[in-house]
Amino acid sequence: MLDPRRLRVLRQVADSGSIVGAARALSFTPSAVSQQIAALEREVGVRLLERGRRGVALTDAGAALVARADVILRELARAEADVRAVLDLAAGTIRIGAFPSAGTELVPNALLAFAGGHPGVDVRLFELEPEESLPRLRTGELDLVVAYECDYVPLGLGEELVQETLFREPMFVVVGKGRSRSRGPIDLRELAEERWIASTPGTSIRDFTIRACQAAGFEPRLASHWNDFQVVQSLTAAGLGVAFIPRLAVRPTRPGVAVRTVQGEPGRRVFAAWLPGGAREPLVAAALEALRLAAQPLGSPARQRG
Repeated sequence: MLDPRRLRVLRQVADSGSIVGAARALSFTPSAVSQQIAALEREVGVRLLERGRRGVALTDAGAALVARADVILRELARAEADVRAVLDLAAGTIRIGAFPSAGTELVPNALLAFAGGHPGVDVRLFELEPEESLPRLRTGELDLVVAYECDYVPLGLGEELVQETLFREPMFVVVGKGRSRSRGPIDLRELAEERWIASTPGTSIRDFTIRACQAAGFEPRLASHWNDFQVVQSLTAAGLGVAFIPRLAVRPTRPGVAVRTVQGEPGRRVFAAWLPGGAREPLVAAALEALRLAAQPLGSPARQRG
């Protein structure tokens, strides 16, 4: 059986046109290259190189073998990659960043399913808003990100990331129960004089709150800044303001709070993102499939990749 390491040496000799050139390219000594070629010639039982004053030339048999060498070496590389993929799925590490409210249902259900099929994989999970997780994905600190993109607040993901929409969910408005009499979708203009609770500056939810209200024709009066949606509900129940809350973060609903849909159905797109071609791509693919299954009960199944 042919030794693929010797095939690589022959391929390099053919490319370099000399034993010395091949040795330099491979970081071998010329003697080591000659020994590898001699051993390969013994394996095939025929001379592969003709040595002359100007270097070496392939014999007809050598040229035939080199013509097949690229195919053989390429298939060997694919076989090695397949084996690594199997090993990675059995044991390895995957680093996932996800926004806080994804931790209520989506991420736990997905990771439970993932762990059932890949019990030897070390999953490292980080709570991060999209503004934090996506830059870390680009620098290789994370392998997979679960993020969201609000209406009115495009993220500008760039072409280097692959993304897939998992589902779309509405943004509700929470108000104190005593402040809301109707039960249908609320017109935001009814809340123009209210105090608003929004996330801290630099977050998509805060920008969404401002722009959604502006689209309704008024500037929101931002009175409080809080990122924990359960605290936001408590503030609302105490009469300290109204707020947007995505559906994932509504449960459990605090006493004294009314959850209202909004006319026009503003919302956000929940998606997964990753860098293609990474060493952990088999694990990313398996985790992504688990996320797809966990996302099915949570919202619109429309899926987009880009």
